[in-house]
Amino acid sequence: VKQGDTQMTIVGLIVAALFFFASQAPPLQELAPKRPLSKLFCASVLISVGGQFVVHLSSLLYVLELCSDHMVKDDPLMVPDGDFHPNILNSIVFILSAWMQLNTFAVNYCGRPFTQVSFCL
Repeated sequence: VKQGDTQMTIVGLIVAALFFFASQAPPLQELAPKRPLSKLFCASVLISVGGQFVVHLSSLLYVLELCSDHMVKDDPLMVPDGDFHPNILNSIVFILSAWMQLNTFAVNYCGRPFTQVSFCL
């Protein structure tokens, strides 16, 4: 699936803005009694990442299956090294991948109890 330069620029700017807003979250006035995770490879992180992977992969495979009925198999515009031409497949995959990036950010954004919420999710 080929993505257009404009599409990827827009998604890149949105993701950069999300990380900027998250980095601007001020710390809490008091330290929270709850502490951050001490290890990166603990059960909760592995389950979260594994669950997100399964949901995202199954969503992409489902969308590919839905789009396969509407695509011409030998379409000359589907050449991987050719110019970008919008079609149903790359449009739907773009929308889904942008949505997945936003959801991943929303799910993994900590906020309380470590920082103040800088924006409402």
